[in-house]
Amino acid sequence: MNNHLVKTRRIWQSFFRDAKKMLRLAREAEPRISVIVILLSIVQSLFPVAAAWLLKQLLDAVVIYFETPIALLFRQVGLFAAGYVVIFSLQKTITLLEQYTRGELQRSIGLLLRGNVYRQTLSFEGIAYLENPEYHDLGSFGKINKCSTRNCLKRNPKNNIISP
Repeated sequence: MNNHLVKTRRIWQSFFRDAKKMLRLAREAEPRISVIVILLSIVQSLFPVAAAWLLKQLLDAVVIYFETPIALLFRQVGLFAAGYVVIFSLQKTITLLEQYTRGELQRSIGLLLRGNVYRQTLSFEGIAYLENPEYHDLGSFGKINKCSTRNCLKRNPKNNIISP
């Protein structure tokens, strides 16, 4: 039993750690859109509750049909039905809006991550000699004909240029 609790605790800790990283990444990529996505998700989660409450009110109005005058019943049923239609329409509209903003946020996060990967790749000094034009020119002008392998090339520590 104790082992199960430890495992569950570890799972929740990793979940919250990863959620914190995701929120930080979203905030770094696009702060406004990340807040909008969170707010739309919260609002969207309230719509099923509101729809269920309105449906309950509608069914309660129908159940007490015999105790109320028919004109009042139609007015109550009409109001609840209109409210249900409004809630349903808003739910569909906010779903589309949330999908759009979530897509924009994912695009922004993708651009941020690609930029970070490119920056890290360019900061790597291990391939700097491959980007040096003089390295490529050595082979084309026959200056390293004496060496058939790359082991003959030596790097000059002053200017980081490879020479035979």
